[in-house]
Amino acid sequence: MITLLFLSIIFLLHFQIDKVSEYFLQFKTISSSLVIESLKNSEYIQLIRIFTFNLFHKDLNHLLMNSIGLINYGTALERYFKKYSIMLFPKVFFLLMFLSGTLTVLINYLIYLLYNNVNIYNQTVCGLSGVLFGLQFIYNYLFYNDFYMAAKIITASIFYVHLFFPDTSLVGHLSGFASGIIVSTMIKSN
Repeated sequence: MITLLFLSIIFLLHFQIDKVSEYFLQFKTISSSLVIESLKNSEYIQLIRIFTFNLFHKDLNHLLMNSIGLINYGTALERYFKKYSIMLFPKVFFLLMFLSGTLTVLINYLIYLLYNNVNIYNQTVCGLSGVLFGLQFIYNYLFYNDFYMAAKIITASIFYVHLFFPDTSLVGHLSGFASGIIVSTMIKSN
């Protein structure tokens, strides 16, 4: 149910069906430069991008690919977590959104600082892919009960995606993978 609600919101925003989506369109991408410069200028509203960039997609193909992943992993994990608490899956989902967005910004910023690569600093990303790699890691970790097996599956998935879709954000996908590791560690410790 929660997965379908998230999916509905993403489709509403993509097709700009309501006035709310018009407001959020200004926050549809994230980059290190947007976040760092907004912090320097005390424009804290821009930090909402850490969540909102996940809800917007580059095009319909991007939206459909991410929707398939969300339906596959989201519904399975939602059923699994419902055994413990109905609010556990939304907490996991929002934590993955926050962590993957934050890590994407921080890693791109560190690459910029180390190599003075302005393209990385200004690179804008959007989409739910990072969160999906996090969900996929959690799913595989819970299913196989084997950290290394789950890590191998995600590594292969990221390799596959970048082989066939080279314009995607490797840092964003790796950030989602790392977020999945962090969240699954938190889940296992509780």
